[in-house]
Amino acid sequence: MPSTLTLSRDVTLQWPDRRLSYGSAATKTTPHQVESPDFPLRFQFTYDREVYRYALRWWDSVPMRISGGRILVRAGNKGIMDFTLLASTFPSTPQGAFYSSKDKDGSPSKVHIEISLSLAPPAGPTLEPMLHEERQLNAVSSAMYMSRQVPHDVALVFPRTQKVLWASEQSLSAASPYFKTLFSSDFAENSTTDSFETLKSVLTSAKSDETSSSEDSDDETDASLPPARFEALPNVPFKLVKITDTSYTTYANVLVWLRSRYIAFAPLSSSFKGAPASTRLTPLKALQSDPALPLPSSPKSVYRLAHLLSLTSLSSLALDNLRTQLTPSKAAYELYSSTVTTYPAVRDVVLDYVVEHWAEVVESSSLREMEERAGREELPVGAAQTGIVLARRLTQKGKK
Repeated sequence: MPSTLTLSRDVTLQWPDRRLSYGSAATKTTPHQVESPDFPLRFQFTYDREVYRYALRWWDSVPMRISGGRILVRAGNKGIMDFTLLASTFPSTPQGAFYSSKDKDGSPSKVHIEISLSLAPPAGPTLEPMLHEERQLNAVSSAMYMSRQVPHDVALVFPRTQKVLWASEQSLSAASPYFKTLFSSDFAENSTTDSFETLKSVLTSAKSDETSSSEDSDDETDASLPPARFEALPNVPFKLVKITDTSYTTYANVLVWLRSRYIAFAPLSSSFKGAPASTRLTPLKALQSDPALPLPSSPKSVYRLAHLLSLTSLSSLALDNLRTQLTPSKAAYELYSSTVTTYPAVRDVVLDYVVEHWAEVVESSSLREMEERAGREELPVGAAQTGIVLARRLTQKGKK
């Protein structure tokens, strides 16, 4: 790969030849692809007349170390964007955007885009702490970014906690097949609104008995969050997605990871068996590296959402963290949890540990407690299958 990478493209902006479902004209130009076979990053360029800004977006990007670079966008003699890139990891997040200053006379038909990147020498082992710090700073920025509507066009609404996370339809669709399918379905046409009252109505629609069925769902963390403040929002159209089966804390952590590749995992709920709910919050707050970040999330909760959204890398991270937290006592509890009995990949992680440390697990009081629960038929559906697999694995181990 050459030491300097350059992408140069002329772009013609066009408005969609259609109207939105509620009768308004389109507010954004059709996204124009800015890419090249010999350039490792892909971009899209648009103009949004609701906020009077141009956006140069990137997505699904693998970061690289650069010693410098420049982003230049011009329309004739008129400068639209001019960003100087310093030595860093670029792009700093898997998806994001550069935005122009407000330009009410924007949307010329043709612009020229020039992107140049100077690659840095290969990183050594001592660079990892700096990269971690960069990811953490990006995570803080991402968390704050998700609290504002503009320039987002999707509201993820959590009635149980009366919270909202703002995101971009384009970024969500690029990151997850789940969202790509959701936004291309009939849902997209029926969920668009620009009404603050509609958003407030959905936020306050939770029923008192609406709770998650999972025993490790970050619901206790959600319960500790401060009450939401309702403020009038700009009259800008957005799609409204109501979330009732995943906690706000889990979603917030996953969305931050999508933008920064940073995530902090919480201790397993089996670490606090028999302790008051408030006890769990103390280590969570200690693990929270910045008040702007969401409180850490359970690796099992993260795995469930990552599995739903088809985020393979995040699923692997969650499984790795789960593996590091297991002890003989915890493993006995986790072996028959609803997540383990539902997801084979999670079950295999716990089973591997239980089989390897069977002598300690079988003597634990937690296993005896789970046997008593089994006698009272209190274990989740799927526990019998887990027990059969465990018996088979132990038999195979005994034959070796």
